[in-house]
Amino acid sequence: MGGSEYTGLSAVAAALVRSPLGVIGLFVLLVEAIAGGALTLIATRGIREIAIPLVCFVVLFPSVIACLFFYTLLYHHEMLYSPMEYRSDESFLIALSSRVERVEIRQDEAESIRLKIKKKIDDKIKSGVPAGSITPEIMNEILTDILNLTYPGH
Repeated sequence: MGGSEYTGLSAVAAALVRSPLGVIGLFVLLVEAIAGGALTLIATRGIREIAIPLVCFVVLFPSVIACLFFYTLLYHHEMLYSPMEYRSDESFLIALSSRVERVEIRQDEAESIRLKIKKKIDDKIKSGVPAGSITPEIMNEILTDILNLTYPGH
C-alpha cells in the first residue's frame, strides 16, 4: 500500500467515527480483520485446537452484534445518530426531548415510591415501632406493600 492509500483509508475512518454507527462498524471490521488474520495464520500452521473456537467466534460475533444492533434500532434508535446527523438543532432537540420525558417519568415514579416508603415508615413509627428498631423484616413488609400498591398484580 502506498501513502495515498493510507490517506484515503484514514479519511474514510475519520468520516465513520463521527457517528455511533460508524464506530460500531469500525469496531466490528477491526475485530473481524484480526480474527480473520489469526484464522489464516492458524490454518497455515496447522493448529487445529484453536481453529474451531476461532471459527465459531468469527461466525457468532457478527451475529451477536447484529442482534444487539437490531435491539438498539427497535428500542433506542435515537442513540444511533450523532447530533451532526440531524438536519437542524430543533430536530435534534425534539429527538432528545422524548428521551428526557422518559427519564422525567421514571424520576417522578421513583419520587412517588420514595414518598410512599417514607409514609409507611412514619406510619410504623406512629403505631409504636421505635424509629431505630425498624428491622429488615419490617422494611421488607413495607417494600412489599409499596410494590403491590405501585404495580398491582406483581
